[in-house]
Amino acid sequence: MKDSYKYFYDEYSNDMSKIVKAHKKAVNPHVVGIYPNSLSVALHLSNALNCPLSIVTVINGTADWLINVLEDKTLRNKPRFFPTVITIADQYDSGEQMRAVQKLPEFDKNIMCTFITLFGSKNDDNVFYEHEQLYKKIFYPWSDVVERRIVFKDDEIDIVQ
Repeated sequence: MKDSYKYFYDEYSNDMSKIVKAHKKAVNPHVVGIYPNSLSVALHLSNALNCPLSIVTVINGTADWLINVLEDKTLRNKPRFFPTVITIADQYDSGEQMRAVQKLPEFDKNIMCTFITLFGSKNDDNVFYEHEQLYKKIFYPWSDVVERRIVFKDDEIDIVQ
């Protein structure tokens, strides 16, 4: 396994286009993103499919909802049932996160659950991936974003890195 790989925006754009195209005709889709690393990917997919987004976190092998609109009756009159639930993550490494998410009760009630990652490896969890995980570390385009804060001082604005 190689040490690292820099994943560029053009590759990301092509991969997301493939994923969107594969799910564009899905009936009433719903996207689930895993906090924190996969939110940008999940938000992108949710916007592209013009569908709701829920957010789940996994801590110590246990999944818990941060935002769960699967049960929101204003979105669907049959709570907990979306015909197509798409859980997307940036990568599948040990599989711990995806297995924890799959154990949530909301996934038991949906027969059309798809689990996708940008990078992954052969697995028994039915997680599809765009690229095989051949690297120890992947640097995503958004990894290079420098955190900046805007500081207001005496009517002046400073941008601090």
